[in-house]
Amino acid sequence: MAAMKAVLKEDMIIHVSERGDSEIGAIPRKKKRVGLERLRWTGKAIVDLADLSEIWVRPLGSGFFELHAVDVPGAQPVAMTYADRKKLVMDQGVVRLKTAQEAQADEKAAAVSLAKAELHAGLRRSAGRIEEQLALALKLIYLLVRYVKTGDQEAGRVIDRILPDIAETFPDDKIEPELAAAVNDMRHQVQAYYDKLATLQSPPRSSYESKEQQSGSKV
Repeated sequence: MAAMKAVLKEDMIIHVSERGDSEIGAIPRKKKRVGLERLRWTGKAIVDLADLSEIWVRPLGSGFFELHAVDVPGAQPVAMTYADRKKLVMDQGVVRLKTAQEAQADEKAAAVSLAKAELHAGLRRSAGRIEEQLALALKLIYLLVRYVKTGDQEAGRVIDRILPDIAETFPDDKIEPELAAAVNDMRHQVQAYYDKLATLQSPPRSSYESKEQQSGSKV
């Protein structure tokens, strides 16, 4: 096999060609189909990160990491496999792998986010954009008000026809905990808003009043 040269960034192989800057020898035949993102040059040999049980990891910020086969500035050794790279976290300056509980919680959160995205997409398909969804909600409110205020029988019949579907869409055992949590959170948020508003709207104390209070507290 012909000796090859490469463009390197530390131990990372950026590009391989006969006109590269660094002599790296020949890529092992069994690694020919491995992407360069997995291969590293140690200065003596080409290694595959997937064959290592300890990898030097350099944090790049914002949850991104760079993997190395040798010690490079800013990197930390982590006992891990290449497949573990998605489990890396920065914890108070130390690079480590997520615990099983942390990984499970992240997977659950990702699944919930995906489910919400699928729900939003489904709602857009069935009820249109948010403006159209609001229009449907207003139509339902209109029917309810019309029936309550005027006793309109046609409005009542429409409500009777759609009520079973609404009940199946929003079962009590599902909406009660969601509503309770939302109302409780809203209560705290609104109270904090009004407390801040009251503070901002209260008249500022004059310097004379402040001095009077200070002198009174010293008596």
